[in-house]
Amino acid sequence: IEKGIAKGALLVLQELQQSIMGLRQESKSVDTGFLANSIVIDKVEPMVFVVQPEGVYPNGQRASEVASFLEYGTSTINERRHFRNTIARTENEVKEIVGENIKVGLR
Repeated sequence: IEKGIAKGALLVLQELQQSIMGLRQESKSVDTGFLANSIVIDKVEPMVFVVQPEGVYPNGQRASEVASFLEYGTSTINERRHFRNTIARTENEVKEIVGENIKVGLR
């Protein structure tokens, strides 16, 4: 089962990176590629994975902070909804992947 959850997390990570790079409907959010490359999968406990930005830009700003500004917008930039749209695009496929792995695990 955990293998299926990890596969689902990988799908979300890849889709999110493509969104940030402008390969989906959202506006491109790449200047140096740092944000797209900062997206990682962290296993926080058995069968729990988190897809999130990690790291710090050379100017000291955290990647998670930049992601939040882009996701929700600021007074000077429009929201880009990379995370929310990625969840909407991948939710059903992740459920299918996990469901198939549960079936395999029960055999």
